[in-house]
Amino acid sequence: MFAPPQQCSTLLEIVRHPDGDVPVRLIRAAYLASRSEAVMLALNCVTRAEVDRALDPVVAHIGIDVRGVVYADLADDGFVLRAAARAQRVFAASDAFRAKLRSRGIAYRDSADLERDADDPSGHEPKIADR
Repeated sequence: MFAPPQQCSTLLEIVRHPDGDVPVRLIRAAYLASRSEAVMLALNCVTRAEVDRALDPVVAHIGIDVRGVVYADLADDGFVLRAAARAQRVFAASDAFRAKLRSRGIAYRDSADLERDADDPSGHEPKIADR
């Protein structure tokens, strides 16, 4: 089930790590957070197919009966920035996206904080959604 962007409480920019890998644990944490609310993944030079591959094991385990993640191409500025303006939480990874958010007065957090939480060996989920 996919929610329209106006109903996405959280927007998360997804960018590659410096080594070229996609942030698999962060993507999976976003899907887990979507159990309670819709999460928009704003893809920045990451393909939907790469995100789908990262999500395959999680979807197989918990199923598709969740609010869901919504994909958006970060290059579609108008769409993504309108969604960011409506979202309760916005996580930005790139300097360019942060600058666009700042220029519009949209509050955001650095998604590196979530990455650190996702890599926490204690196994705690990053705080993407309010639960």
